[in-house]
Amino acid sequence: MSANIFPNPDLFTPEYKSERQFFNAVKDLSSSWTGLFNSKKGIGKEESDCILIHKTYGVFSVEVKGGKRFRINDGQWERMEQGGFKPITNPLQQAENNRGTAIRLLRKIGKFPDSFTVIVLPELKDIDSQKSSYGFSKEIIITKEDFKNLDEKLLEIRNFVLTENKQQPKKVELGKEEITYLKDQLLPSLYLPDIKTYLNERGERILELDNHQIERWRDCLDQRNPSIIEGQNGTGKTILARALAKQRDSKGLKTILICKQLLLNQENKKELKNTSAESYSYFELLFWLIENLEDEELNKDDIFKFVSSKINDKEFNIHKDFESDVYEYIAEKSGYLLDLYSGTYDALIIDEGQQFSIEQINNLRKLLNNDDKNTITVFADKYQAKDLDWVPPDWLTTYPPLLRNYRNTYSIVSHQEAILNKDLEESSNFGPNPLFIHIDNEKKFYNEMLGQWNQIIKLGIPEESIVVLSTSRTLIESMKSMCDKNNTIPIEQFFTVEEFTGLEKFAVILLWSEKMVEKFTEADRYRRAYQGTGRAEEVLRIVSSAQKNEFYQNEEYLKTNK
Repeated sequence: MSANIFPNPDLFTPEYKSERQFFNAVKDLSSSWTGLFNSKKGIGKEESDCILIHKTYGVFSVEVKGGKRFRINDGQWERMEQGGFKPITNPLQQAENNRGTAIRLLRKIGKFPDSFTVIVLPELKDIDSQKSSYGFSKEIIITKEDFKNLDEKLLEIRNFVLTENKQQPKKVELGKEEITYLKDQLLPSLYLPDIKTYLNERGERILELDNHQIERWRDCLDQRNPSIIEGQNGTGKTILARALAKQRDSKGLKTILICKQLLLNQENKKELKNTSAESYSYFELLFWLIENLEDEELNKDDIFKFVSSKINDKEFNIHKDFESDVYEYIAEKSGYLLDLYSGTYDALIIDEGQQFSIEQINNLRKLLNNDDKNTITVFADKYQAKDLDWVPPDWLTTYPPLLRNYRNTYSIVSHQEAILNKDLEESSNFGPNPLFIHIDNEKKFYNEMLGQWNQIIKLGIPEESIVVLSTSRTLIESMKSMCDKNNTIPIEQFFTVEEFTGLEKFAVILLWSEKMVEKFTEADRYRRAYQGTGRAEEVLRIVSSAQKNEFYQNEEYLKTNK
């Protein structure tokens, strides 16, 4: 049997060639080994390339460096690059720091295994080195030649270090419980990849979801009661919703996944394209139902004329007014539209359920047949609800909420806490501190936005991983017009916060217009700010015409990275 690898090797490949080579070698180790690999590079806190765990040998902290020639000059590592030797981060120090982190974690649970630092140089031709204060010697270097017998090489390193330090091997066994603990602590927020296998009723596991989420998943599968699972933004609700839709479909249940946002629905459709499960935005569903009506009492032409007149009305807000106006119109003609399609589906899943009224959820339930196999599951975040007093229908079984933030960094969550003046579920994912930039004139939005965009680009982040958001449609359209005119930021990277609900980007620039949010209630302003900041995975820049103390309810929550 091969080594246990996290994240799943079918879903994850290291970015750099040298790391990929070592990654593939680790996969061929025996089942006594577990490898914890890190995927994020370049921004935020330094992360280890790999922590290797053997059930009896101990813990090996590994740092991988690409390059063919190295030298150490007065303790400074240098690598031969174009133009000569260039300084690089000390890989031994990196490995040593990460070894210390792993050992401190194990000590918290009463485990004191042997531990070692290892440097992997897959392309090495030569190195000029001497023993350092870290006990460094060439014996702890692994090269590509060593990959053929990696088990033996790691054992050699272990024996060498123990002999050098005149230590006896510790008789400490690291079993499944300790390894799971290390994985949850070191890799809690990094890997929620596209799910390729799905749980069934007997509790098969979702790839790379932690035990906490798996329990929620089993709850959904093991019961037939209508249920709701709540979680703050970033806790994996949408991933679980899509996975549940695929699982229901795999069981032969006619399944439908519904959300409010058009953009989110597009992504849902992509995820479900190889299944029979259907995905609709709420508006799209109404149109589909109308188009397929066979009810002679309802004149489709009249409906479409009415809808078109609404959409062409400049005062009409599609996100606010569409559903109610169209629904009321249809109701006047022939009763509830969804009554005509009752019993169409076996399984209904609603994502971002807080955007649906109780009446809408009740009516959507009519789509389910009366067979005992039918089921409904709602995923929701009460902090994003337009109705600040939103509560789910009382006929839904409420399960404990999702408790881990997988999307945002530690410091982004602290900004959300300051916005809401509430304690939120923290993230152990680290990144740069968000920036709050105050402008004293709203005419300065464009220049400041462009400046922040260019700064983010300079970090090496591709433009498709950046999005510009605002609570104001007017401001977004104004910025798009100026960008299009000056050929600067691609206009397809602009959205309102409401449009982008349920989605995320690596970097977010949030434009906060004090003038344009004056019409909102204080509570609604903070809700929208929470929504907008929550779309950022790593990099968050807030450009605001409001003062800092007007944007945050409680600035004392603001934290810097640990």
